[in-house]
Amino acid sequence: MRTLRYILTLFVFLPVALPLFAQRETIRMKDGTEYTGYISRQNYADGTGEITYSRITRSIAIEDILSRQTDNREVEKLSPEWLAWARENDKLETLRDVSYLPLTIMAVKGDVTRDYYVLLSGSKQVRCFSISDGKAKIAMGDIEYVRKSERDNTLLTDIDDVIQTETTTYTGVIREQQPGARITIWNNADRSLYAIDYAEIRSVGKSAFNPDYSIWEQAACLEKLHFKAGWSTEPGLIMENGFGSDINLLFAVPVGKGSELRQYKYDDIASVEKMPNPGYAPRYDIILPEGEARINRDSTLVAADILTLEDTFFLNPEKTETVEVVAAPAVCIETHMSGIAEVYVAKAQAVVVPKSEYAARMQGLKAPKPKKDEPSVTLNTFTYKSLFESDVDVTRSESINGTVKLEFTLPEAGIWFVYLRKKNICWVISLPAAEQEAAAK
Repeated sequence: MRTLRYILTLFVFLPVALPLFAQRETIRMKDGTEYTGYISRQNYADGTGEITYSRITRSIAIEDILSRQTDNREVEKLSPEWLAWARENDKLETLRDVSYLPLTIMAVKGDVTRDYYVLLSGSKQVRCFSISDGKAKIAMGDIEYVRKSERDNTLLTDIDDVIQTETTTYTGVIREQQPGARITIWNNADRSLYAIDYAEIRSVGKSAFNPDYSIWEQAACLEKLHFKAGWSTEPGLIMENGFGSDINLLFAVPVGKGSELRQYKYDDIASVEKMPNPGYAPRYDIILPEGEARINRDSTLVAADILTLEDTFFLNPEKTETVEVVAAPAVCIETHMSGIAEVYVAKAQAVVVPKSEYAARMQGLKAPKPKKDEPSVTLNTFTYKSLFESDVDVTRSESINGTVKLEFTLPEAGIWFVYLRKKNICWVISLPAAEQEAAAK
């Protein structure tokens, strides 16, 4: 059985090894061609496949070039993708204070006309790079390796690869796969890379990286099985490739936010198709300096100037610029601050006092008798009692980057205080009545 397992790994493991967004895959062929994309189809019967790509690096024989013309494309005329690539790779050139990227418009035999950046030009071949969408028919045996970049540390949702051997389970990201040879995986548990020979592998599978979200939101691509009998599955995910006396495959399809597992035999499968997941909803962490806070990923949240009058606290009426207006009742505050334990959210109570009384009390003096028609001051106040009796529940979580997330829903319009008790910090939020009404519809 060991021999059969070794033969099948080339065709079975490749679809499983490509769960991330297509832009992050590098597929290198034995002839030196490199694609940035993903294997969108794999035929088990004849060992062929298809790559859907957005970038390609290739060598083109001189005799296959039908025409070529170099255009010094000024930065203003470059697409965002070309400009980002040129800056990242330091490829921009400057002439008379004008920055440009030399691109060669090249027509190649049997191919579409596209822009290439020429990396190396020789007498027999031209090595060049292009940013353009396309599909390439390949033989799976011509793949040298499939390589994936490491997971961005701000990515909060994703799909983990799971490799099981006789003695160990590795869960993380398959960084490189050399068909018929080995798989290299980054293991989350000890933050280390492991190179595992194909012959040692018992199964390869998937799991949700973040258990707080559905796997169907975290998967960048879905898979579809096509059977020799002529029927196909709905889009889903290959959850496990198992090997043994009863060779089988576990395939999951979405049912609401959950999954239904189905088991199929490899011998019945003709091909596997891969496509972008329309329900993919990646969530990213935000990296903040110590002490900084942001609200709804929109603006910086600044601690308010809170004054004290006996057992009542109130927002300084002369410094209300720190009041943050939100557009909906659902609020998310993110901050990089250690020691956040007790968080209270309470609605402000409006207290109207004569200006003379306000001024006197702020100076510690006895309040004078108010004069007729004297101007008044409206103070937005809270007490410890109003904080502790508030019904607003705050959900607190912390990312691996030290970002603390505070989430809550304001039950009604008004001015609201968010008080961090042990930090003695208070933020002030305003939910206008119009926004509350719009959210309720």
